[in-house]
Amino acid sequence: MLGFVAHGNLKPSQFDQRMAQLRLMYPRQSLYAMYNMLSSHDTPRFRRECGGDLRRVRLGLLLQFTGIGAPAIYYGDEIGMDGGGTPDNRRPMRFELTDEERALRDYVKQLIALRKAEPALRRGEWQTLLTDDAKGVYGFGRYIEDALTSQPRGRGGEAAPLSHAVREGQGVRANPVLVVLNTSAQPQTVELPVLGDSTRWRIAVSTTEFGQAIYPAANGRVAITLPPLAGTVLVPDRNPSIGGNAQ
Repeated sequence: MLGFVAHGNLKPSQFDQRMAQLRLMYPRQSLYAMYNMLSSHDTPRFRRECGGDLRRVRLGLLLQFTGIGAPAIYYGDEIGMDGGGTPDNRRPMRFELTDEERALRDYVKQLIALRKAEPALRRGEWQTLLTDDAKGVYGFGRYIEDALTSQPRGRGGEAAPLSHAVREGQGVRANPVLVVLNTSAQPQTVELPVLGDSTRWRIAVSTTEFGQAIYPAANGRVAITLPPLAGTVLVPDRNPSIGGNAQ
């Protein structure tokens, strides 16, 4: 996380290799229960590691809440508290916030709500979708490997059709979530492969304003332009029409 987001000296492909190595090193039950921390009482604050750049802080928080494991916020990281090594990283918590700090706290609240709403972010699989070292862009997906047991039910108790799922063999890949990050200092346009059969994808949370909320998918890909040092989370647009039936 530090090399990829905070310091910017790790390429997307290198970050992806390290993530794959972590998934191989630990048993699944341990990996999914491990704390994901950006700062602690023994390390410099994440904002300090980011050189004070809140865009990088927001990218780090985005990865923290969409990655495998349990996000753990060291007090004050939700408002971007600064601090170096011990004891500077243990400054008293502040409750009189600036507008900038309130905005960051609200962003963290959105990430918490997203993780609660999307089961794939809590217990789903990880699939790399894009590693573009030249553009500094990295994309991955989270999904539920087999959603047959959690299939929604109709009014009569019958199993409702699973939508937005990739069917493979006897199982399905359901509840897909797409995450894409631009770690470069330039805007980047990429075509991100999608998971599932949705033809419309909605921005659930983003590090900054993108100016567009819905993105169409064509030929299994979504074209999206990312501002510098920005990231977003896309989910299927489950209610594309107002006043009509959901597609």
